[in-house]
Amino acid sequence: MSRALSSADRVKPQSYSSVAAEYYDAERHPTCRNFRDASRSLLRDALCIIPRSGSALEVGAGRALLGELAPKGFDRLILLDKSEEMISYSRGFNQIADLVVGDALSLPFEGNTFSLIVASLADPFNGPRFWNEVRRTLKLGAYCVFTTPSYEWASSFRMRSAYEQQGAAFFQTREGERIYLPSFVEPEASQRKMIESAGLHLLQITSIGTAAIPEPHSPKIRGCESVVSGYIVQRT
Repeated sequence: MSRALSSADRVKPQSYSSVAAEYYDAERHPTCRNFRDASRSLLRDALCIIPRSGSALEVGAGRALLGELAPKGFDRLILLDKSEEMISYSRGFNQIADLVVGDALSLPFEGNTFSLIVASLADPFNGPRFWNEVRRTLKLGAYCVFTTPSYEWASSFRMRSAYEQQGAAFFQTREGERIYLPSFVEPEASQRKMIESAGLHLLQITSIGTAAIPEPHSPKIRGCESVVSGYIVQRT
């Protein structure tokens, strides 16, 4: 079995701007495509049961799924990403949404603003500060849909890889540069505790495995029963 990087070898994760130019290249990075397809499926199902009204926000949007799946029904749609290069992928939605460069850990909005917050593959900022911001900016009774690579996948694959490190995802560019991106994937019990500690109510947890993800599959996800997990959360 390959060993993960030792503490002496670990490097500080970089910004997603460093990989933005090729992040959505499905041939170079099929795992990213597989994760996005899985997250889209979970979000689509969640939107079938969540009312569409008021203002909606997608955090860490990149090429926004909310822009694809739910352009109608909201009075206002905001797509936010910390990386200007990543949010540029959502320029095609600028007729229906406001594009904002901003930090998920310090959302540039007043409290009690949103009827829905979507955070797709939000492991880069999955921590107490983010969840406190979700509670602050959600209206009473409003919802958050959060997806993340599953802990089953992260714990099994990253333990087998010689290049992975805790709290980060390994990404190799087309030029061969090795880059680490922030990634905080928690066991289900820890994720629940983090959400509830922010004063939010966890309504539902679902997951999706390789059988439900369109092919071709990256070798990194093959045989994994749970690839992406989805959480539906409400401010009560």
